[in-house]
Amino acid sequence: MATRAAYSAFMRVYSDPEGAQSRGQFDDLRSAYHQRWHYYMNRNFDDLARWGPYKARYRLYRHTRSLYNPARRLVDFYAGAIYPGVLTVDAAKLPDGVQSAIPFPEDTPEELRLAVGQLWQWSNWQSGKALMVRFGAALGDVFVHVVDDVESGKVYLEALWPGLIADLDLDERGNVQAYAIEYDYNENGTRRKYRRTVDRDAIRTYRDDAPFGYDGNPAEAANPYGFVPAVWCKHTDTGGDHGEPALRNLGKWDELNSLASHAIDQTHQVLAAPILVSGTGIRRLTDNQSKRGATADMPTPEIDRESLNLLQGGENADIKTITLPAGEVLEHIDRMIAEMERDHPEIVMYSQLRQMSQVTGPGASRLFGDVEGFVNEARANYDMQSVKLFQMATAIGGMRANGGDWGTMTRQQEKFLPFGLESYAAGELDMTIEPRPLITLSPLERMSIEQMRNELEMSRRVIAGDGMTAAVQGQGGQDANIG
Repeated sequence: MATRAAYSAFMRVYSDPEGAQSRGQFDDLRSAYHQRWHYYMNRNFDDLARWGPYKARYRLYRHTRSLYNPARRLVDFYAGAIYPGVLTVDAAKLPDGVQSAIPFPEDTPEELRLAVGQLWQWSNWQSGKALMVRFGAALGDVFVHVVDDVESGKVYLEALWPGLIADLDLDERGNVQAYAIEYDYNENGTRRKYRRTVDRDAIRTYRDDAPFGYDGNPAEAANPYGFVPAVWCKHTDTGGDHGEPALRNLGKWDELNSLASHAIDQTHQVLAAPILVSGTGIRRLTDNQSKRGATADMPTPEIDRESLNLLQGGENADIKTITLPAGEVLEHIDRMIAEMERDHPEIVMYSQLRQMSQVTGPGASRLFGDVEGFVNEARANYDMQSVKLFQMATAIGGMRANGGDWGTMTRQQEKFLPFGLESYAAGELDMTIEPRPLITLSPLERMSIEQMRNELEMSRRVIAGDGMTAAVQGQGGQDANIG
């Protein structure tokens, strides 16, 4: 089984490729997940006590703020690009070239499409698929499990915050063999800890680490499926049990914000200075404060940003103040932003597209080949795990439908009758998700491509026909010579 190791402070990275050599180890990375979610929500550096050790570790400016943070644009880009378009109740392709978010090949059995489409509807997967990718892109990992709600007569998918996973066991292919969900909740004013463990043999629930049954269910029940109905999806697979998020090279983000924050604070001071008070002699009117302790311990931590050194001098006194080198800091910041955009070409793709009025869809795809590479790699990971989810949920729905657990069934529930647990074990639920274009073609572009395809096919037939005629004529000439 997996092990646990808590992290008390934020760290920029936690993925270890060598983790593949110690398969099964799973660290409690809740602090790292919260850190990355703070970047997504643009709340990083807000909590001085929480972020103080982080800024000290990486030697950032004390008053660093999140001034340039493309995390939300980056994560939301993937939430829209991995599964673009809409879902249908029958999982069929849409007419007139409308983009299907999760397209299946034409030869997918109709009964399988109907069952999966019903699963999407019960799961509200139009929103759920985006949440799955949003967690994965922002945090690096996402956990999705199949909820078998016998009481309501439904089976659906639920994407969970990966920090709720207290224990996880994966096999060599990344399939979930066991997991534990753990979190605190309030029960009549008393703080309780809920824990639920699932493996191939049993499902167990606990309250405060003691076996406890919830909602009339026993504390321990046999696993009726023969498999663990859940997936652990990594946004970018680096060889270990944990993935990397879409946020790359956070050190550059921090250095940029540290420099920008410092420059802005200094600019505020320069704009308000100098102030010279006439008088006899020259003396300092403000206290010469020494370096203080932790920022969170200061009664007024913003004093550095607002204070000025005031001097008092005689009538002919002169004062000179420190000024920022004209343009040098902003120029350096611009270079750092350009470097970050080269690391994350996704965040500027659409803005650049808006400036390319003469570029067609196919041409734009070639221009943004680096973006397409990132997207296709992430899609492969999400698609593989999504197929597993659809297969497991369909098999469980078939088990309930055929076992009489749903009682008198509705038309929606009857869609699962052709399937069961044996369908999953026998591979009868095999399905694939087709590739999606990074940039959707316009109707005119689709018509032009279809026309060129038809013309190319006609040319091939003509060439093949001429070649065959020439061969026949050559063969006839040889026969005549032999005769």
